[in-house]
Amino acid sequence: MLLILKKKTTPNFAHYSNGYAGNQLEWTDGFGRLVLGENGIPTTGHHKHQSTRGVIAESAVSHSITNGISSGDVWGPTDVYGVRLPLPGDSEPILLGQVHQ
Repeated sequence: MLLILKKKTTPNFAHYSNGYAGNQLEWTDGFGRLVLGENGIPTTGHHKHQSTRGVIAESAVSHSITNGISSGDVWGPTDVYGVRLPLPGDSEPILLGQVHQ
């Protein structure tokens, strides 16, 4: 998720912006990093020509969120976004994106 807000027009929401480096330290790098575990960094795949297959992370096979689904059941017509490891705080990967032709 990539979100860029103009500071002059949206000062009350600047902390949501990708790359935020202001006084609200918990919001460093914005909404994507704090809430989703990562902000918009490199993508893999050929946009509008490939899709993403969701593969259950090895550590999440018995997680309640993955109950009733198998690797490959989740699919989206999108690119795969990269993440920086280790993930922040107590974040855990549930589904990993795999480029699908």
